[in-house]
Amino acid sequence: MTTDAIKSHLNVATFKPFVLHLQDGRSLSVKHPDFVAFSPSHREIFLWTAEWTYEFVDLNAITSLEVFRRPSAGNARKAGA
Repeated sequence: MTTDAIKSHLNVATFKPFVLHLQDGRSLSVKHPDFVAFSPSHREIFLWTAEWTYEFVDLNAITSLEVFRRPSAGNARKAGA
């Protein structure tokens, strides 16, 4: 994964939460763009989690990035019914 690939999803105006899938099978949620910081070398990222802990991740360990899907209006009504 590249720095630019992740940065393209961190635009505050169009931000949508996403998940980073790692080589070791873990998945890390990014729920706000402020929760990600890049190292000076741009080879690692710091990611603050919902539990207010942090992960230090090498970009080479990220296998994919998946944007969260929002439920459609029809599904939201069914869930609330």
